[in-house]
Amino acid sequence: MQFSELRQYFESGYVVLSDIIPHDMVQAALKIVNFWTVKNLLSQQQQYQPSNNIYGCLNADGNSINGISNRIELTGDIISDLDILALYYATPLVHLMQHMFGTNDVKSVKEATIITTYPSLDLVESPALYGNRWIIDGFTSTGNHSPYSLLIGVALTDIPQSNCGNFCVHPSSHILLLEEYMHHVKQRLTIFSDQSEYISKPDLGEPVQVRSLSETVMMLDCIVMVG
Repeated sequence: MQFSELRQYFESGYVVLSDIIPHDMVQAALKIVNFWTVKNLLSQQQQYQPSNNIYGCLNADGNSINGISNRIELTGDIISDLDILALYYATPLVHLMQHMFGTNDVKSVKEATIITTYPSLDLVESPALYGNRWIIDGFTSTGNHSPYSLLIGVALTDIPQSNCGNFCVHPSSHILLLEEYMHHVKQRLTIFSDQSEYISKPDLGEPVQVRSLSETVMMLDCIVMVG
């Protein structure tokens, strides 16, 4: 990791790194994701009528919202599949984390989150992503502190332009909201983790849609959303 990349991470809260994940490892992970995507789509076709649902566009719990959502249900213990976890453990990523935080301060990663989104088609103008529709993962209903120091994302496919299901970030939000964030932690508030409470959240402006190629790594410490 170059000094300029490290500086961008600490100042902006995110950085995109290349030449870390081997091509064959990305293909192995993509293969298992594609397998369970198709398998679940075929399974859903047997359970629902085509006129009432758009197959595969389901929430993580398998319940659709008006027949459509931006997530595909994946089973088969894919979140802990060895080919998925290898993207972290069998690459320089694990050593990079130990170098940044200390060998004894990096906890074991036992599962990953697979995010599958679809692009926006035939748009005359880019959709407004708004500046207050963000959430901070990890806050529980009791207001417990987020357990994450940072998020690591590995692109399995190319995202060369906007409106393709990009990661969207609010640069430097980890600095801008630090004082308010600590107040919420101390008071055990949950507004930051509640997507329906967007009116009460600070407006951070239009987020940046991160563009990346497959095999690149995104390190994220600022506020993130998926567009």
